Amino acid sequence: MENFPIDFQAEVYDITQIDKRSEVVLTLGMHRSGTSALTGALGILGLKLGNDLMPAGPDNPKGFFEHKGIVEINDAFSWERASSWDNPRFPLPWASDAPVAKIENLLKKDFGGSCLWGLKDPRISVFLPSYIPILERLTDKIHPLLMLRSPIDVAASLAARDNINEDQAAALWISHTLLPLRMFAEQGIVLVSYDALIDGPGELERVAKIVGLPSAGDQHILFARAHAFLGRDLRHHRSQLEDVDLPPLDEIKTNLQLAMHGFRALKKAYHSNSNLTEPTELMELISSRVDREAAMSGYLDRKLPSLYGTINALKSYEINGVSGNPPPQLTFFTICARNYMAFADVLGQSLASTYPGSKLTIFLMDGVSENNEAPDYLILRPIEGVLPKTDWMHRQAYYDVLECSTSVKPACFLKMFEEGHGHVVYLDPDIYVFRPLHQVAIAFAEGAEVVLTPHVLSPYPEDLKRPEDLDILRAGTFNLGFAAFRNSERGRYLLGWWNERLKLQCLSDVREGTFTDQKWMDFIPSFEQNIKILRNPGYNMAYWNLHERDLIHTEYQWSVKQNGDVNPTPLTFYHFSGFDPNKPELLSKHQNRITSENLSPTLLKLLEFYAGRLKAADYDRHMPRGIAPLRFATGENWDVMCRSLYRISLQRNFKFDSPLTDPAFISWISSYASGDHIPRYLRQLFTLRGDVAMAFNEGHNLAGLINWLRRDGKDQLGVDEKLLARIGLVDPQQELIGVNYVGYLTAHLGVGEAARNTVEALAHAGITISLMDISEMTESPRGDYDIIERFTSTTTKLYPITILHVNADQLPYVLANLPANIHTTTKIGVWAWESSEFPDKWCDRFDLLDEVWVGTKFMADSIAQKATVPVFTVPYVIKEDGVKDSRDWLESRVSDIKKDEFVFLFQFDAFSIPYRKNPHAAVKAFLEAFTHDMPVRLLIKTINGKKSAGLIDELKDISIGGRVTFWDESLSSEDRFKLLASIDSFVSLHRAEGFGLSIAEAMLLKKPVLVTNWSGNVDFTTPETAALVDYTLKPLTQTYGPYDEGTIWADPSISDAAMKMRRIFDDASYRIKISENGAQYIANILSTKAIGKLARDRLQRVIVSKRKKAIPNNMVEAAVSMIPVLQKNRLIVWNIGKDAFRRPHYYVRRIPAGIRAIRKFGLRSTITMTVHSTQQRIDVCD
Repeated sequence: MENFPIDFQAEVYDITQIDKRSEVVLTLGMHRSGTSALTGALGILGLKLGNDLMPAGPDNPKGFFEHKGIVEINDAFSWERASSWDNPRFPLPWASDAPVAKIENLLKKDFGGSCLWGLKDPRISVFLPSYIPILERLTDKIHPLLMLRSPIDVAASLAARDNINEDQAAALWISHTLLPLRMFAEQGIVLVSYDALIDGPGELERVAKIVGLPSAGDQHILFARAHAFLGRDLRHHRSQLEDVDLPPLDEIKTNLQLAMHGFRALKKAYHSNSNLTEPTELMELISSRVDREAAMSGYLDRKLPSLYGTINALKSYEINGVSGNPPPQLTFFTICARNYMAFADVLGQSLASTYPGSKLTIFLMDGVSENNEAPDYLILRPIEGVLPKTDWMHRQAYYDVLECSTSVKPACFLKMFEEGHGHVVYLDPDIYVFRPLHQVAIAFAEGAEVVLTPHVLSPYPEDLKRPEDLDILRAGTFNLGFAAFRNSERGRYLLGWWNERLKLQCLSDVREGTFTDQKWMDFIPSFEQNIKILRNPGYNMAYWNLHERDLIHTEYQWSVKQNGDVNPTPLTFYHFSGFDPNKPELLSKHQNRITSENLSPTLLKLLEFYAGRLKAADYDRHMPRGIAPLRFATGENWDVMCRSLYRISLQRNFKFDSPLTDPAFISWISSYASGDHIPRYLRQLFTLRGDVAMAFNEGHNLAGLINWLRRDGKDQLGVDEKLLARIGLVDPQQELIGVNYVGYLTAHLGVGEAARNTVEALAHAGITISLMDISEMTESPRGDYDIIERFTSTTTKLYPITILHVNADQLPYVLANLPANIHTTTKIGVWAWESSEFPDKWCDRFDLLDEVWVGTKFMADSIAQKATVPVFTVPYVIKEDGVKDSRDWLESRVSDIKKDEFVFLFQFDAFSIPYRKNPHAAVKAFLEAFTHDMPVRLLIKTINGKKSAGLIDELKDISIGGRVTFWDESLSSEDRFKLLASIDSFVSLHRAEGFGLSIAEAMLLKKPVLVTNWSGNVDFTTPETAALVDYTLKPLTQTYGPYDEGTIWADPSISDAAMKMRRIFDDASYRIKISENGAQYIANILSTKAIGKLARDRLQRVIVSKRKKAIPNNMVEAAVSMIPVLQKNRLIVWNIGKDAFRRPHYYVRRIPAGIRAIRKFGLRSTITMTVHSTQQRIDVCD
């Protein structure tokens, strides 16, 4: 039930308590008469409608409330009878018993055992002779409900939405009303007034009582929801035309006047609660007088233009009443990488709803992951199986991603032909199919070998906008987002020719006259006589032809009106090329003719509809993945210079087995052309980037060029430092090989999120990573994170540095469960600590590490006081997740939240140390700041709340009288960001924070934050970026987990918090100022790029330090006498002296630790360790 605002699974009445019998509620009546409104309201009250409902449409966001399987059967029946829902000659008999059995099996499967369930599709009104026997076999009772709405209103709606004339609309209303009256004449049928239904609660309560649903007194909340559902946007449809004067029945000239006579008779019976015999007899008389010719004339006026092709095609199927072959069956495929899976998934969904039972084949450029479980409407296949291995490796190396994915298109066609498919259609993944591609099937039936669609059917205006005629001339006449080929000798020949051309000439280079695979199709009308060029404006509608086509929408379909056409054409498929669902109002990045200012509301509605489908298909999870870079067999990234040089080598007829595996290729790009002072690799860089050549004096400033490549080359050109080393441009001894990263990488924990973000920053900085996930060592829930797949090195070697993102208390237990060879590496611990003094009981953890990283100065000051290893501040990464502000998501998850409320969010892990997070203070400050009648809510979001039920109950008790909502659920990273994007302000009245990850994430999303002005968060929360709450420091009066009695923590002021919470709510300018300042600060200082560079620089120093110093493993045994050490390290001692003068507090705080070290190791060993560890600190600080 997509986009529907009511949660049908929440607080639904238990119908099994009503009766043990099986009964069905049958909603009947004409299209546009309110059947969806009635059925939706009954569904809210608990009527079971099934789990497989038709998706909501862009023009009906509340939903149709029709069972998808039943709709498909009715569609198939209509198609079988060459008719549709708007045919005034319905009802027609079933063609066979097959649909009856199918319906019966479907209803048994979905509603078997249900006591009270509902069925709705307006077409059932005219299919009743077939449906009633089925329902009588399956149920004990049928409750028929007949919707009554004025035929004038129905006709007006059908004219506006479906271009149906009055005669046709009236005839349809009569047939959809009469047959239910006739079929239930003996049993009786319940009339339901559309106007009464939307005017107030009485009508719905009456109907609910009749069918046996709970009363309003029993379920007042559900009735309130149902009334809200009915009343939001339906009342403006109330009829103003019911009282028009009508001539006597025997003088009536039009179908609409006949229908109004019948309506008034039924309305009179409804109001008087009288027998329906007379109105039914009148309706029979009216039906006999309907002008069928006028009704059918309107029907044929709309249908014939699109039926001419079908009529011609039928000549090949049935001649003189003798049946021939059925229409050709189409097979569909697309090509994409895994980051485009949301687009391909939505395409597959659209085809599955249009062609029930069909499957879309997706050829994946980056292979099928073990975790890719495809829904039943998709088939996932790796592209590498389509081409011979050498050809596939060549195309990957020769082309960029777009060129490569288009170059394999004819090979995919041939592969589908090889597997026996007769008529194959390619569709780009960013296409949505609204209706069957009948004209393609007809074209094949008429003998076409190839079916194509042109970009445009008329010239562009000369308005200096893009695209223009020249753009299409350069790109190609036909858009190859769609192409269809027949599996015939001629079709295979054309595809073979095309495939050969695309081995070397699928370049996106319009200056040279090529544009990927597309431009080559300009030859096809000349090469092939049996080609069908579809000029139907409903095919391949896209940004490039909107200058000539207007989009129209009705309740049941989208249509297109071509310039100059009288009648619209149904939209078959739309191509959303260049579309970003996060910016639906921008249409496409490839054009500037249509902007957000002149975008039509109808087109915007279509774009928002498609954006919603992409979001539902996990667009935000798939799209950021990107595509893994192509690599040499030895592991180095293949970049744009390599690709360009490979193309040059083929032009010069150089022969390599494969540039990815043949060492001769590396040797060639590393060599110097005659008379050149730089290798071919750098020369090609200068050819591609003249600005770089100028900046570094054509390579004469080689040192500066290499530094630029190492610093910025990865982001701008995909340069791999390992490749630079292999070419000989950098010293391999200075290359950072990689790190082993240990952490809770798939756990729903703050420490897990911090680890995931740090890994991403290291990878962004060019560091190779081998991941070790220890999430199974925690009791917290785990999520479906793809970090292992994305960042783990392909090699199994152990790197010389291990980063252990594990806090001090758990470090020994984690190390004990890691491979033994980890202990031979340099070990860096990433710790968090939330008080100003580090516990003595964990000081032995320093012996297990070579250095410690912490996220804030607060943590560094606390841990460094007692550390015997260097301590460095490497802040956590705060990553933009791409979510947009939307209250809808939160409202869908938490029923209490209202759209007009200002929502403060406070969150904590009840399984952790709630006293540190201080939820009581948040509740008390909120209650002091706001009264219950103010539109402000405090949302307390927890995880593991069920494990601390007493605490939650206590918080609920003190929250009585305020708008405070509690929500306990474990969320993925994506949903955490959606939550933060959905609220108005974030609150953290903590007693201590090591960092404050959620605070920083909220700031990045431009949410004003209210925080205690103490501990780790003060690194980034200042008076300019946050609302800071005053505090007093107090010692703990008892022990909380690892935090001993006497630990100093802050006690935030409740009154100050309440005052500043109220200011955030009242003062919009203040909110905007601190939220924008905060977002800018976080984006600049804590970005993936900034932290990645900081971490890389530190790791590089670790490697250099290890090589230079070569410290023995056992410092006690390696210690020398005190005087030789001082003499040998005279410069170091001098530097330490200067540093002590500049930073005396650093050394004073270490006196207690020094005394303990002397007791443990002796004086000489302590001095040796001090010399080495302090010099490492000075190296970094200076």
